[in-house]
Amino acid sequence: MSEESAKFDAVVRKVFSVPHDEIVKREKAYQRKRKREKQKRAKGKK
Repeated sequence: MSEESAKFDAVVRKVFSVPHDEIVKREKAYQRKRKREKQKRAKGKK
């Protein structure tokens, strides 16, 4: 196995080891953060 494929395999295993609930929780937090940032930008343009 080459070094690149070993690195890829390690990353894929790490991603699949994260529970789905954790992924959903992080996605919701990310969406809330983006929404707040967009609102701040919208306020500043007036």
